[in-house]
Amino acid sequence: MVLKRKRSEPGFSVASSSALTSPPRLFASVMDIDFTSPSPSRPQSRSMAPAHLPSRTLKRFRDSRPPDELIHRRTLNMLYSAAQKQKQQQQQQWPEEAMAQVQAQPENPHDSGSGSGQQTSLHSFWKLPPISAAASSASPPPVDRAIYAPTSCEDCGQTLGGEDGGGDSMDIDGLDGEEHTSCRACGKHVCSHCSITNLGEQRRCLRCAGKKIGPGVGGQGWTASGVGQGLWVGACSVRKMKQRGTREASHADSWYDGDPTSLSRQLDGFLEEVPDTINNSSLPISGAKVVIAPHAGYSYSGPCAAWAYKCLDLSKAKRIFVLGPSHTYYLSGCALTKFAKYETPFGDLTVDEAVIQELRDTGKFQDIPSGSDVNEHSLEMHLPYIYKRITQTFSSESEYPTIVPILVGDNNGPEEKEFGKLLAPYLKDPENAFVVSSDFCHWGSRFSYTAYAPEGDVQHIQSLSRRTARPTNPPIHESIKQIDHLAMDAIESGDHNSFVDNLKHTKNTVCGRHPIGVMMAALEVLAKEGAEDGKYRFKFVQYQRSSLVEDVSDSSVSYASAYAIV
Repeated sequence: MVLKRKRSEPGFSVASSSALTSPPRLFASVMDIDFTSPSPSRPQSRSMAPAHLPSRTLKRFRDSRPPDELIHRRTLNMLYSAAQKQKQQQQQQWPEEAMAQVQAQPENPHDSGSGSGQQTSLHSFWKLPPISAAASSASPPPVDRAIYAPTSCEDCGQTLGGEDGGGDSMDIDGLDGEEHTSCRACGKHVCSHCSITNLGEQRRCLRCAGKKIGPGVGGQGWTASGVGQGLWVGACSVRKMKQRGTREASHADSWYDGDPTSLSRQLDGFLEEVPDTINNSSLPISGAKVVIAPHAGYSYSGPCAAWAYKCLDLSKAKRIFVLGPSHTYYLSGCALTKFAKYETPFGDLTVDEAVIQELRDTGKFQDIPSGSDVNEHSLEMHLPYIYKRITQTFSSESEYPTIVPILVGDNNGPEEKEFGKLLAPYLKDPENAFVVSSDFCHWGSRFSYTAYAPEGDVQHIQSLSRRTARPTNPPIHESIKQIDHLAMDAIESGDHNSFVDNLKHTKNTVCGRHPIGVMMAALEVLAKEGAEDGKYRFKFVQYQRSSLVEDVSDSSVSYASAYAIV
């Protein structure tokens, strides 16, 4: 009987396993080895292989693959590096008594009673103390997760995008042109549907962002169906607190110009490009107290946003509500700022503390964590435009309206209606204006959304893949336009349920779907009290895209501006 030779030696000796507790001696030499394919400067051929080598080793030699020993040593190096990194993090996070237990353990892994003659596991260096509740939530990802990055979402199974790094930068919500798929808290790789993200480096999976995972999660993070079902809305304890500090303009000098002179010149230019009349109505449109406007970088969405802001009537405004989605943490319900002022390059905007406290007293609102507030761009991107329009409307700073910043979370239809009823009295007040922050379709593999309507048939939307031939009937960008206009038509209908149903059908990645839903619900309340022609419904005046997608590997973000007369 012929015994088949094992692929590698039966095991490491005690001496070799000690490499786990001290840096391997061959670290530099192993990591510097060039394992590239043969080149003209280093020819390799079949004739160069020694004839005495066994067939398996001969194949390894012929394919220029490293020998088993080098592979194992490379593995040891990676394991050692990961162990040292985790040890440093544990020393910062774990209680002193837990670390004392680690230090009390014997340094030699063979002193644990297994006998000196027995080989220990390669993972014997993981001398972990008992995990406390606090430590478990912040523990770093496992070694295998750090070494082998999954290609599919670990929550819903969708293939992760990322081949198209692109240069869209500030035209997208939460990505800076480089694909980031791992949760920065637990290391899990998740798609856009199953994560909350802002500027890439702050990506969090829904669990780490604060969502209680249950049925319906996975591939539903962008959509209205499933995610919000059963979420608790209104049990916040009533609390009295004073607004404190100034929220810095964290996206100035990146998403928009931080110099007040050049920024003012840019916004003036955007506003001047908008005609002075729309549908025979002079701008601003009388009674247009509510607008929908995009929140991407000004070089992308600034011209489109100008249409909304030139329509906005602030002549009677004493406060401006700003409603936006959360990109920095998972939020159910709605949340209020804790800051007293918001900085802009032009000057500070004052938060209306009285109204904030009134809303807080309802027990329906949470507080925005200060760090998340600073990182969030959906509110900030509107503030320079608001300041510009205020200075054009009022002659004295004493007349400048205050602001009421509100983040709207991942609510289902009934929850949006509940918040709409709560905000309806404020909407009815002629001294209040509202800005709703939202971009429209985020299309491309980086957003896990490649919907396409073949031959313009929006009833049979399909998802394109990298293997799909470039569609031309219609071009992809025309299909995106069709899908966006379905959502815009639903919004213009004034029927909140129609908008929710549209998103269930198309799965359109409208990031401000929930702020729009809450405002539609509030407008519905006023319409039922006394509907008038041309009032309480949004009217879209502009639609743009960051690029015109032709190929499946491309990506784009859509922007739309609308107003509603109240």
